Amino acid sequence: MIKRYTRLTLLLLLFSFAKVFAQPANDHCAGATYLCGNNTLTVNNSTVAATVDVGDPSFTGGCGAPTNNVWYTFNAINTATVTVTITNVQAGHSLEMQVFQGTCGALIPLGSCVSAISPITTATTGPFAVTAGLTYYVMIDGVGGDQATFNITASTSTDAIVAAPDPNISINPTSGCDTLCIDVSTSGTVLHGGTLITYQWRIQPGNLTYTSSGADTTICLTPAGIYSIGLRINTFECGAKTSTIDDIAVQHLSANITYNPNPACIGTPIDFLGQATVGPTPPNTVPNANLWEWNFESDGVIDTTTFPPSGSPDTSGVTHTYPVAAGPGPFTVTMIAHGNCGPDTATVIVNLLPQLHIIAPNVTVCDPAVPNMSVTSVTNGLAPFTYLWTGPNGTIVTPTAASTDVTGLTVGRDTFNIHVVDANGCTADTTVIVIINPKPIITAHLDTTVCPYQPVTLWGVMTPLTFLGPLTFQWNPITGLSQPTNDTTNAVVANT
Repeated sequence: MIKRYTRLTLLLLLFSFAKVFAQPANDHCAGATYLCGNNTLTVNNSTVAATVDVGDPSFTGGCGAPTNNVWYTFNAINTATVTVTITNVQAGHSLEMQVFQGTCGALIPLGSCVSAISPITTATTGPFAVTAGLTYYVMIDGVGGDQATFNITASTSTDAIVAAPDPNISINPTSGCDTLCIDVSTSGTVLHGGTLITYQWRIQPGNLTYTSSGADTTICLTPAGIYSIGLRINTFECGAKTSTIDDIAVQHLSANITYNPNPACIGTPIDFLGQATVGPTPPNTVPNANLWEWNFESDGVIDTTTFPPSGSPDTSGVTHTYPVAAGPGPFTVTMIAHGNCGPDTATVIVNLLPQLHIIAPNVTVCDPAVPNMSVTSVTNGLAPFTYLWTGPNGTIVTPTAASTDVTGLTVGRDTFNIHVVDANGCTADTTVIVIINPKPIITAHLDTTVCPYQPVTLWGVMTPLTFLGPLTFQWNPITGLSQPTNDTTNAVVANT
């Protein structure tokens, strides 16, 4: 068991060593890492575990023999100058560097090697001349087998070597109405060589992408919103760069309806207000709504057409009353606003409160009694209620009460109005008829002389004759009367 455990441990140690100290990917000239112009490589640059290949060139200019070198390469696209610099050499370590031209196995040194000897952490070679169309290599080696990490940059101010592209775009217009079609130009884009160049337009939101040839194009954006358009250019050697223009506003007219009062009462006027805005913003675009079409009855028929008042191109006000016979709804009110970036349709649902129902009985009294008018019931409303009595004659003692006396009326018939308002502002009206009848006058049978036990007919007459029946009469005394409660009766007088 102990022997097997020891072998397993050795295998694990060997595997760990191989992982930690694996050869760099650019250990061989044929696998050289590509250097792009004016771009600093900051990761995966190291001579740790690097080796030297048979056929690798020697340094010129006093540096030692290569022992553990790594390789970089770049292509010249213009005949100009390049400078290669290593920086941030790992503290306590030393590196050597030289530039070559040609192909792997047949490299020609350019100038002499340069060194970054600890504690110096930087070394530069150049500027040196390069020729368009040629390939160049950079060899970096640890002094005496030293193993260190570092950064490396190939820089040029004369666009000498392949570099990442510099995309540039311009658009026209930058805002407009949905659907917005934009002319997109790639003018100002600079390519710095490279192969397998691809172009891609990117639109956000939506993460939409379109492959392009790099020529100017037209892109149409919908729906309304804030967009960004980016141009991404990719090269095989140096990767991609993107240029983006943000805050492209695709605008649309938005309509809205409010009404007052809300809640509204059946049979009462309702003020509707239509409003229009254009968004999103910025820019601030005036709606300039020049036509508003209203439908109140949920039937799709335009009931009212309005035009904007002077100085107010973004609102439209209209009043509508739903008749009691139409019922409480609901009603779908539709408004179409026509203007910049329109038209747009807005709807609102209107539910009407039911009409108040009032019970106020008619009143009949005999002169000189004082009549009292009263609202005995209010339904379909929300308390508290307010009251207002009005009429043509007499004096209403408490005109804002539910019940009131009326003084100063003469015999006859008068009609009074009662107006009731509930807490929601809903109203109702009804009338109360007040009748004051005159006090009756009775004319009895003339005095008559009769013999004892001689029957006689007695009568009484009431004036005026316009009183409503049935009428009641009462003769007194009733002794000897055949019908003491009629207007006519027979009487027999006993001997006195």
